[in-house]
Parts: sequence; C-alpha cells; structure tokens
Amino acid sequence: MLLGRRSLRARLPLRRVSQPVLFILALLAVQYFFNLHFLPISASFAGLKVDCSGRSETARFGKGHGRQQPELESPKLVHHKGTDFMERVRVLAREALTWPHLPAWQRLEWAAALLLDAVPMKELPPWFLEQHNVSRRDIGVDLLSLDGQRAVQCKCYNGTIPSIQIRHFLRVAKWIFKARSCILVTSNTSRLTHSSDQLLTDHRA
Repeated sequence: MLLGRRSLRARLPLRRVSQPVLFILALLAVQYFFNLHFLPISASFAGLKVDCSGRSETARFGKGHGRQQPELESPKLVHHKGTDFMERVRVLAREALTWPHLPAWQRLEWAAALLLDAVPMKELPPWFLEQHNVSRRDIGVDLLSLDGQRAVQCKCYNGTIPSIQIRHFLRVAKWIFKARSCILVTSNTSRLTHSSDQLLTDHRA
C-alpha cells in the first residue's frame, strides 16, 4: 500500500502537466479539421469573399459590422431618379408662381423651369452636380436640364440687355456645361441689341 501511494504521488505531477497539453492538442485537431473541411468552400480575407462558385464579392466594412459596397446605378435607375426629381421641381414651380410677392426675375425663372423642363441652378440635386462636375455658383447660366443638354439664361431688364452678358452666357453654356442647346428667356420689358440678335443666331440659340 505504501508503494502504491508513492506511485500515485509520483504520477500526479505528470497528470497536471498532461491535461493542458491534451487540451492544446485537442484545439489543434479541431483547427486542423476546420481548415481541412471549410476553407476550400469559403475564405474571407481583407474584405474579399470568395466562395466555391468562383464568384467574388467586395465588402466595405463600417463600424462594428460589414456593409456591402453599393453597386453602380444603372441608366434606368438614374432616369427614374431624374423623372421623380423633375416632377417635384414642377410642383415647386407651380407653387412659386402663385406667390403674389415673388420678384419678377424669380417668376421668370420658375416659368422657364416649368416650360422648358429645366432646373434652377440652386435647386440642382447633388448627384447631378457630381455626375457633371459642376457647382451651384452663378457663373452665367440660370437653369439646366437634367440631361445636361439645355442651358437657360433668364433676363429681366427694364431696358437693353448688354451684349457682353449674352456672349458670356453662350461661352459658359458651350465650354463649361457642354450644352447643345442654349435658350435665352427675356421679360417683356427687356430688349436685345442687334449685336446680341446676331450672336444668338450664329450660335443657333
């Protein structure tokens, strides 16, 4: 019995050492099994997810969880977005034209927006500004169509419109906004010089 107790005491340190070792070996076995069976099916690293079908999907990660990067908008979706926005502009234009104290130049702009399907520069949506690389600053064009093809300038003068302003409008519309069609809208109290008339004719405006 004494010999058996001594043998048991001698084995106890060995068991204390063996339990952590066995635990580590078990973890390594589980990890090996996982890598062997699951990594060929799906691997995720550095935001790139590759599955067994060969398709890849790029993910953009935010705070706390991943977010899928938005796809590029299709032309059909952009057209639908522009149609909805233009409908809101028409509603706003009709409402603005009912305001009794609206200044004459603003009344002319909203009337042009309604008749020509154009948007005042200050009302252009951010996605249009980014797509065409333009800003809302007043540099000589008052309204633009959402396809970027029509540029409109409104003049509400009690007298003659300087020819230099017409020339500036045509230059900005053609060279900066790349508009194919230039339209000048004037009030009943505005007059054009012969030089301005000729300039508009030359540019087919």
